[in-house]
Amino acid sequence: MDRRSFAALLPALAAGLPALAQSQTGASPTTASLASANPVETGVYPGFTPPEQFTGRSGHSFFHGMLPTEIGCEAHVSYLAVGAEHEAEDKHKHSEIWLVREGKVELHLNGVSHFLSPGDVGIAVAGTLHWVGNAGDTVASYFVLEVGTGPIGH
Repeated sequence: MDRRSFAALLPALAAGLPALAQSQTGASPTTASLASANPVETGVYPGFTPPEQFTGRSGHSFFHGMLPTEIGCEAHVSYLAVGAEHEAEDKHKHSEIWLVREGKVELHLNGVSHFLSPGDVGIAVAGTLHWVGNAGDTVASYFVLEVGTGPIGH
């Protein structure tokens, strides 16, 4: 990172100082209770295969909760049938990362479509308007990792 990039980050770092000070004195009750109520544990989470025949969407959440560092984290796999309607356009306070497993996926980010193939990765940082759809003639599937400060919610 050069000096110009670092200088561009300074306003964001300054804006985060109050939250950092609060974290040094203890987590907010909401975040602390959520972390203890739904912690993401170290381990292995079994995979998922959708039914032979399905329409629309199918999927499986591996985990959804809080890491010990008060970072919200959720991981799931999604399957989109051929011709399935794309998900509703949305934006979140957390970031989402997609890793395509099979098929062809259209990832729409802030009004621009991107086409991903198996092995490709896409990301929508917090606040990015986005949707995901099947852009091919076979089932499309992809892993999703969602991370952000505090609980992950939609």
